[in-house]
Amino acid sequence: MAKEQGTESPSDSFVEMEVLSRRYHLHWPGVIFVLTTVLIALGAIQTQNNVLYIGFGLAVGAVLFSGIASGAMLMGVRIAREVEHATGVGLPLIVRYRVKNVNRIFPAFALIIEEQQKIKKRSATTWAQRITGGLLGTCVVNLRARSSAIVMGESPATTRGIATFDCVRVWTTFPFGITRKSVLFGPRGNRHQQTLVRPRVFALDRGAIRTLLSRDLFSGATSPRSGGREEFMGIRPYASRDGQSAIAWKPSARTLVANDELVVRENASLSGRRIWIEIDGSVEDIEKATEFAASMIVSAIGSGSAAGLRLPDAVYSPVLSTRQVGPMLDGLAVLSVESLKRGTPPPRGPGLRLRIGGVNSGTNLTLADLEKYSAVESGGEA
Repeated sequence: MAKEQGTESPSDSFVEMEVLSRRYHLHWPGVIFVLTTVLIALGAIQTQNNVLYIGFGLAVGAVLFSGIASGAMLMGVRIAREVEHATGVGLPLIVRYRVKNVNRIFPAFALIIEEQQKIKKRSATTWAQRITGGLLGTCVVNLRARSSAIVMGESPATTRGIATFDCVRVWTTFPFGITRKSVLFGPRGNRHQQTLVRPRVFALDRGAIRTLLSRDLFSGATSPRSGGREEFMGIRPYASRDGQSAIAWKPSARTLVANDELVVRENASLSGRRIWIEIDGSVEDIEKATEFAASMIVSAIGSGSAAGLRLPDAVYSPVLSTRQVGPMLDGLAVLSVESLKRGTPPPRGPGLRLRIGGVNSGTNLTLADLEKYSAVESGGEA
């Protein structure tokens, strides 16, 4: 996927942010306190009561001190932000902030850090579309002078796609909650950041997936290569490309005692088989289709096959380990209806094609098959 200009690459860490504006905000606790102060002043004038004059003086002093204290604290606050390269639907979308207090004397208290969705004269962000509630941020309770801290904000991701980030607002109402002072930060050099929200991966029934992959889906006959059923050939040492489902746990328990080594099952039917996952433009629900495709990729690899993905804009070669499926999930994260309409490039090289399409589209898989192969529905192991 091409990197947009001004977007941070996954290898970058914290991005320093610069101050865009400082301001005071009108909020209800402050308004009520000021109105009360005015009433005390009117009462003191009418009654010439010294106690009311003292109360009025204390109230005015509280307002002034609240504004000066919060302003002095925020003058020394600096912030940098780090976002993860990718997360998934149902997983937390995490943002980390490195907060510094460069003041020599004043500590900082009760700092609230909030991501901003839309700031005037700046491009709109999309992170709020990927989470529930539309609020993402965190807080810093206490930050001493000339010190720094790393804090984290998170919210469950609910929608697949690109989450972009721009401005961050840091505010406080310390010490009395009367005045609210804030500082708006923007990424230095307009270096916007983004996170990919990948589709959810469901657990599919392993037995049903093995049966599916051992058949020639276009003729309905048993594949000669598979021998009709999955045959056990033997065991071998565990390799990094193997999925956890391939581990032979009982033999491994014996070998771990002897030589501290895991072993895996070697099957004749699916060993080395190449599976290509595709999504047809006729599919009714692209969100459910991407989840089905992601689940099929992981399940095929767990069954011992090499799974690849073919999309209109990219082709991902088959891999044998779930640790290598990240680029495929990234491709599914940004897949759009418009790109599906352009069609998938013709297949190249050998392999079994599993094409997900709409009902009566002629494809060998439809969205209804997601429930058919679901481990929960079919009772297979997760």
